[in-house]
Amino acid sequence: MNVHMKRWQLFGTLWIVLWSLLGLTGCRTANVVAETAVSPTASPTSLTILAPDTITAGEPVEVVVRSDGLADNTAVSLMLIGSYGTQLFQSEAIDETAVFHIPGQATTRSGLTTLIAIANTTRTHSQLHIQPDHPVEPITPLVGAHTIIADGSHWSMTVTVPFDRFGNPVAEGTPVTIRAQHPGKWLEEKNIPIEHLLAWVRIYSGTKAGITTITAQIKGNENWPTVNGPAKELREIPGWPVPFTVTTEEDQIPADGFHLVTLRTSTIQDAFGNIMPDGTQVMFVVTEPDGQPRLIPAYTLDGIAEAPLQSPLEPGTVVVRGSVYGVESPPLTLTFTDGPAVNDFPVHIRLDEASGAVYLEAGPLLGALGAYVPDGTPVRFQVYGTNGQLVAEKTAVSDAGYATAELRLFRLASGHYQARVSAGSGQGQVKFTIP
Repeated sequence: MNVHMKRWQLFGTLWIVLWSLLGLTGCRTANVVAETAVSPTASPTSLTILAPDTITAGEPVEVVVRSDGLADNTAVSLMLIGSYGTQLFQSEAIDETAVFHIPGQATTRSGLTTLIAIANTTRTHSQLHIQPDHPVEPITPLVGAHTIIADGSHWSMTVTVPFDRFGNPVAEGTPVTIRAQHPGKWLEEKNIPIEHLLAWVRIYSGTKAGITTITAQIKGNENWPTVNGPAKELREIPGWPVPFTVTTEEDQIPADGFHLVTLRTSTIQDAFGNIMPDGTQVMFVVTEPDGQPRLIPAYTLDGIAEAPLQSPLEPGTVVVRGSVYGVESPPLTLTFTDGPAVNDFPVHIRLDEASGAVYLEAGPLLGALGAYVPDGTPVRFQVYGTNGQLVAEKTAVSDAGYATAELRLFRLASGHYQARVSAGSGQGQVKFTIP
């Protein structure tokens, strides 16, 4: 009994001690929570940002955030919000001041940057202007249109956008010198200030065709060296042509279907004497004796266009006009005479009863200079009976100065006949009898 009583007394004592410890711990925890709730970290009532108003792109900058009542080791955030995005920097307050050292890599983009400082629940903002750095090479003029008419009134535009080393357009008002070396040694120079990120100027044409060379330059000063760049070209081309003429060197032209006549324009140029560029198309409009028009294209070389005109088979008058961009030359009238044989020529008969044919051979067929007419010249053979009625007609072509026509005997009755042969203005005839 005594042993059991002692055990129960021991267990009771342990429970009392345990509950006492738990009670003390609970009281201590409550006290800690109470201390935390009663003593929070106070937020500053206001913040002040100290920073320069303006810096140059790529320049490091120190920003200071101050506030009365800003506790030491309080986390302070600084945001830089610019046109290229947001950057965040962190610091801790010491003696009511947080200092931020912003590296040059964070200030390479020019423009207006907003600074926002945050400490606990308090925030404020300020502004920082980042100016572009000095201009760098190359400065490239952009030219358009690339081709204008050299008449003194058409113009092209030259635009340039200078940049600094970070790719920022340079500061407003920076003077840019634009030069244009026109054909004829005429130099045009204008100083244009940068406005709205660029410098631009109209380049008016002169009255002489050729290549205009355009350059842009920013002259140096104590802050930067002279900035140069590549040259660009502007083509000043001739304007609308003035009336021109079409000529040929030949007067007497045989209508043989083979003779080639060279059509040639005068020098085609504009009102200021600029010759049309090589390769300008000229259209020769040819109206033949039968009234049918024919178009012969040609292209200029040194302002002159040439084209061959094949003579017609029939004599008559041909009218030629040249046309360039709707400008026509006065008409050129060409007269094609009978040809090519200009004199009478002999005609020979050969009867071949075995083959049942009669052969008419005309020749030699001679041209104006006593030479054979061109091979392929058409020769017309006509056979008439005793009553003057046409009984047969053939057309052959010349070969080595002669032409031969074959007539079948079964088509010709016995009797007397006369053969008349013509080749251009030349004629020949012969009488023969079919037994």
